[in-house]
Amino acid sequence: MATNVFTGRAGELLISATSGTTGVTLGKMRNWSVDVTGDVVDVTNFDSDSWRESLDGVKGWTISAETVMASTAVAATVYQDNARAALGTGTRQYFRAYDSTASGGHSFSGHGYITGWTLGGELEGAVMHGFSITGDGALTEA
Repeated sequence: MATNVFTGRAGELLISATSGTTGVTLGKMRNWSVDVTGDVVDVTNFDSDSWRESLDGVKGWTISAETVMASTAVAATVYQDNARAALGTGTRQYFRAYDSTASGGHSFSGHGYITGWTLGGELEGAVMHGFSITGDGALTEA
């Protein structure tokens, strides 16, 4: 039997104006992902002996999350409204994603911008609110 395994349902995504504040939950998450990429610079030349050569390049990160749309009776609707507004104004925010709130879990945090949001539903499902976040600077793992 597996031990020290986290379930996705223990994850959490917080948003705040600065890294010095605790942050608020963006909503009741249904799914989420943190993606980190690293580019390479191709420096292949005539002396490369038929093998590509590369140098370390620019790194970046994104967070995607889908939350259950909050009704106006729930405090989370304010945070979802603010997140949508941040896309329109280009407001830089601080994000912290947890793979688990349990002991031994990891957090991934950094500044970024909300670069997209979606809203949709289906006949027999909850209305879902999706967010895309693009990092501005380093992503810190703790």
